[in-house]
Amino acid sequence: MGNAKTLEDLLNVKTGIGLCWLGNMGWLIRAGTQLFAIDLDIDHASEDRRDERLQPSPISSADLAPRLDIMFATHEHGDHFSAVTAAVLARQSSCMFVIPANCADKAHRAGIPQSRIRVTRPGDRFELPGVVVEPPRAQHGRGAATPDDCGYVLTLGSMRLYQPGDTVLLDEHLALKDIDVLFVSPTVHTLTVDGSVRLAQARYREASPFWRVQPAPAHFLIVHGTADTGEQRGQVPIGISRRFCARLRRAGVDATLVSLKGAPHGFTGAPASVHAKRAWKVIVPFVRKRLVRGR
Repeated sequence: MGNAKTLEDLLNVKTGIGLCWLGNMGWLIRAGTQLFAIDLDIDHASEDRRDERLQPSPISSADLAPRLDIMFATHEHGDHFSAVTAAVLARQSSCMFVIPANCADKAHRAGIPQSRIRVTRPGDRFELPGVVVEPPRAQHGRGAATPDDCGYVLTLGSMRLYQPGDTVLLDEHLALKDIDVLFVSPTVHTLTVDGSVRLAQARYREASPFWRVQPAPAHFLIVHGTADTGEQRGQVPIGISRRFCARLRRAGVDATLVSLKGAPHGFTGAPASVHAKRAWKVIVPFVRKRLVRGR
């Protein structure tokens, strides 16, 4: 039995993107009025005993069925496309199934009508109600011949979510751009911990202002405390700001770095502090000179 409140809480997400992890690589995604799922293996009784769940899903197939709009599967293995879960959704849901070609026979055996199946192939791009779907290639193991397997880049409004699938890390995964949400599920035989870290670091690099510097008419004021050493979680060492300022200047951008001696991380959180007052004495003239007077 699942927890109906967990599903209701997800459905009550009215703005942005709502996410719920169901275990393994299974996710629910709430966007607007729609509900999407990836790699569902909800039911405890699997067609392959090796894939049987150790913990129950927080949401049951029966509760999910009438609410689900689209289910995506990355490949045919039971812990990603469960025949038991698929059969429940075939009977009790009107959702669409987006699946690779190697899942088609299992989908038909589960009783899913052809009219509710969209077979996808790596490199394919298409639209369904509320979502743009782009399936990158996936490879289930080193040297494995799995031409049908895929991941999914889902564009929901202005947000792009990437589920790589059960795959080893490929160069084309690292080259993906403008990913807002990345799902990773490290395993020993596909996307390992090291591979997951590399994939996440590629996203960090893409999102970092340091790597997005280009000539621009904007004015930058960077105020950083010298006591912000980066030694504690959440801190940022001042060296990062020094390198960022230097990179801006090399690109011809007006950039000023002010180092506040002895100021810690987050010093503006205490407006009455001596460090905050020193910062405002720098910020106000900077704004007046470059913005108010248009210089």
